[in-house]
Amino acid sequence: MGECHQKGLHYIFELLKKKGFNVTPKMNSKGTGINYLIVNTKNGGELKLRVRTRPEDQEGYILNERNQENYDNTFFYIFVDSINKKDPDFWVIPSKIVAKSIKDAHDKWLVTPRFKNKKHNDNPIRVFKTFNDAYYPSNWKESLKKYYKHLDIITLN
Repeated sequence: MGECHQKGLHYIFELLKKKGFNVTPKMNSKGTGINYLIVNTKNGGELKLRVRTRPEDQEGYILNERNQENYDNTFFYIFVDSINKKDPDFWVIPSKIVAKSIKDAHDKWLVTPRFKNKKHNDNPIRVFKTFNDAYYPSNWKESLKKYYKHLDIITLN
């Protein structure tokens, strides 16, 4: 695990603790990709969080095809950007939105001709982006504003 990712994990962990969440680190067992569990001590409900940090030289957040099928109402991604800034940018996005967007973007990429009109080869890599891109809807960046630094979206009832 790279230093950039470690910084992102630590930043989000500290932020969640300051907000009063009961956060438990979770080992990445069996490819779930879950980094943290948030547990409601009153009713035992829990939320799963996956933190992804983007190095400055990388255009998007690297995921894989499993991520387009692994979603539910208790699972959120937190995408951290500009980790070397004092106040990094981050988005808290429900897994269902991430799953659909990476599937749609990948499907669009597959049918878009590449160099010399050749076909793209399918592969397990998926890329999530927090900015406008040819493979995402034209208003993508605008539609993500409601998730920008919005930790309140992860609530336990």
